[in-house]
Amino acid sequence: MQARLSKYRPRFTWKYICHAIECQICDDDICPQCLAEKHSLDHKFLRCQLTLFFWDIFQTWWTSKTKDNVTLTESMILYRIFVNREHLYSSNYSLLIAKYSICSSCLQEKKLCFDSFLTFLSEKINIHVQREIAVQNNNITKLKTIYRSLL
Repeated sequence: MQARLSKYRPRFTWKYICHAIECQICDDDICPQCLAEKHSLDHKFLRCQLTLFFWDIFQTWWTSKTKDNVTLTESMILYRIFVNREHLYSSNYSLLIAKYSICSSCLQEKKLCFDSFLTFLSEKINIHVQREIAVQNNNITKLKTIYRSLL
């Protein structure tokens, strides 16, 4: 009986962890960014004052880079939908990386930093460009060697 139970323990633990994340359970239930409001996904991405400031900087940055004046709505932030835009893929990718940066800063209990987002975005784009160049030059083996620990 004990052997049968131990076989299911990892699955049970993983399901418990996933359920805890879905329920937004954490130790103190306070936003690690503003340290004032209840921590929830809605607050993390749409209501936290530091996140709102981050999104304001994001909009300004996006406009300065693309000349595409955009006002982020809640649905754009949550679902990364930029429709009928010239920069569809880059905008959606940038929003995805921005949300990753927000989550990462919360998990690491670091203050949200737009420069950190830009650095991470640049690294991700560089990896993508290296991959495309390797494919074009029929040299994907070298790229796989460089990133073998991540593949």
